[in-house]
Amino acid sequence: MTLCIKNYLKRLPWVVRLYDILKSLGCFDEKISKRQATYFDDGFATTHFVGFLQDEKFINAYMNAWDDVPEYVRNTNSKYPIAWRAHILCWAANQALKLEGDFVECGVWYGVLSKTITGVRLTA
Repeated sequence: MTLCIKNYLKRLPWVVRLYDILKSLGCFDEKISKRQATYFDDGFATTHFVGFLQDEKFINAYMNAWDDVPEYVRNTNSKYPIAWRAHILCWAANQALKLEGDFVECGVWYGVLSKTITGVRLTA
């Protein structure tokens, strides 16, 4: 499957050209170190502003969501192991409020993300 997509993309000259331009600009060369990053966790790193870490409502909801997680699990993770994921999910849930129907989350582990969503009190 992946090979088919890769071969298809090779036939699109603009994709190849875009890749060449981005590569020549060094877009794929630089790696972000933990020291340089403003956020470095959950498989994501950035040097850009991460406002959700200053959002008191989000941080309180996120930290409170960890209360029912066993201590041995909490101690094996950093302070904000999935904060980016929780932030994105809160954004997506807020967007879903604008649609008709129900919102369902399955496979919730200890429910940290669900509790974060409900703790933030979304607005449509």
